[in-house]
Amino acid sequence: SACSQTCGMAVKTRRRTCGNPKPAHGGRVCVGPDRAEIYCSHLPPCPAPKQPPIDGGWGPYGDFGECSAVCGGGFRIRRRKCDNPVPQNGGMDCSGCHFDYEVCNTQPCPDVRKAGTWTPWLTVANGTMASGGYVEKRYRFTCKAPIADSALLKITPKEEVRVCQPDGSCQRSVDPNALAPGLAGGEEGEDGWSEWSSWSPCS
Repeated sequence: SACSQTCGMAVKTRRRTCGNPKPAHGGRVCVGPDRAEIYCSHLPPCPAPKQPPIDGGWGPYGDFGECSAVCGGGFRIRRRKCDNPVPQNGGMDCSGCHFDYEVCNTQPCPDVRKAGTWTPWLTVANGTMASGGYVEKRYRFTCKAPIADSALLKITPKEEVRVCQPDGSCQRSVDPNALAPGLAGGEEGEDGWSEWSSWSPCS
């Protein structure tokens, strides 16, 4: 007969019958097998059997990572893998996202402040007083921002004013409007401001 399969280990068989002649009148049957087999040695190897496809499944999420901001609202991410099981044999990949996120550190950021140095004193134009004194101003800039990133600071100017007498003595004020009577030439301008008190604790 033909080989039992077209690849790998196969056999072909042949048969014979005890009929040449048939036993008769008490004669004995034929001696030996009625079937013989030999291997088919010329066949190629059989391909590996095709495994059924296995679709992928999501594994559990890992822990959340660090928040992207320390204040003012940020987000943090956790991830998962398509390994429960891994897609095999042409199976479908997992559907959906491999990461998840949540909002974190939503508390407002404290003000970040940084003050620059004062400019030199500058004489105010038309600031001469009737007493012979004059008015000077100087400025400095203060950076302030309610954020964690100091690179995004706002810059605001601060002005300081002082009234100087002919003898060179000066008194300071941060309120230019308070010096208006002195600029008008009245006696009130000679009173001036007292010395500054000590700095209060930071707010």
